[in-house]
Amino acid sequence: MKEIADSGVQAGRIIITAGKGGGKTAAVRRIVAYLRSVGFPYTGFYAEGTWEGDMRGSFTLRCVPGGVTVPFCDRATSGWIPYGRFRYNPGAIKAGEDAVRSALPGVCIVMDEISVQELRGHVWADTLSWAVQRRENPLVLAVQRRCLGDVIAAWKLEDAVVFDGEKAPLDSQWESIARWIDGVRHTAQHLP
Repeated sequence: MKEIADSGVQAGRIIITAGKGGGKTAAVRRIVAYLRSVGFPYTGFYAEGTWEGDMRGSFTLRCVPGGVTVPFCDRATSGWIPYGRFRYNPGAIKAGEDAVRSALPGVCIVMDEISVQELRGHVWADTLSWAVQRRENPLVLAVQRRCLGDVIAAWKLEDAVVFDGEKAPLDSQWESIARWIDGVRHTAQHLP
């Protein structure tokens, strides 16, 4: 794992991490907007959550760049797949998988809400494994802080540059994130 503040390395993978409500999805949305603005092709998804008191009640999946939006998970919908505290919409999982697996070489893959469920082999585990193996695709992951080390170890992401919202607010790290995108974009444009 490389800390961006101490590294000039332009790895092809970044991890956005923070605790619950720490701004991971907001950072991913900002990355997607920046990728769009500079013409860097991307595909994948992010998940926007709703709060019920101090807990997440549900998530909606947004596939990008197409904008397909579908209920992703909640705590009560019967007929969805139960993993932990949530029930997951199989249609949303399929939509997210399709978005990621549509990536052509050089297209940045974006995956939000990587958590303990992936470590248990559920939800995005297979899709994440597929994406990590695609070394020709830059990769942006948002990973829950509590399982960051385990995700890095399980998917051998030691080369990823980590932006940690618990070390500094993610908004304050935006210039470094944008520099990473620009560096990866520049490298991709000069590949044979």
